[in-house]
Amino acid sequence: MNEQKPLNPSNPYQLFSYFMFITIFGSGILLGINWKRLGRPEWMWKTILLSIFFPAVMIGILILLVANTIEMDLPQRLVLLEITLPMSINFAYLWALAWLQNEAFKKFKAEGTAVLPGYVYDFQKAVVYGVLLAIGMTVAMVVVLPFFN
Repeated sequence: MNEQKPLNPSNPYQLFSYFMFITIFGSGILLGINWKRLGRPEWMWKTILLSIFFPAVMIGILILLVANTIEMDLPQRLVLLEITLPMSINFAYLWALAWLQNEAFKKFKAEGTAVLPGYVYDFQKAVVYGVLLAIGMTVAMVVVLPFFN
């Protein structure tokens, strides 16, 4: 009676792209559920909770920074930095999570479900890529956006 369902993971980048329609929260939850499909059910709830908590904290920080900035006369680039950094971190977290899952998804597509239980995920590389993406997006927004005024 205790039959295990066959693993059938979804494309992580497709789930990531849903953030345009169902927000970062929804896309993070879908990526959390995808851990179960990738043969790592023990990571599902941790990812779902992190995908709710982390963006909520970043949005809270964004609101606090903007609320405090309204009363001050700060340079435009500093205001842009305050706004773009939390948004970039949210986006980079989600992208890094999708990247992490996509490596296993590619193996699954090439070799089948037998490879998933033993697949070793490179969390360190995902964190480095995510941090670099957040920094790159923030710098690009702070440096490039003022030229459009």
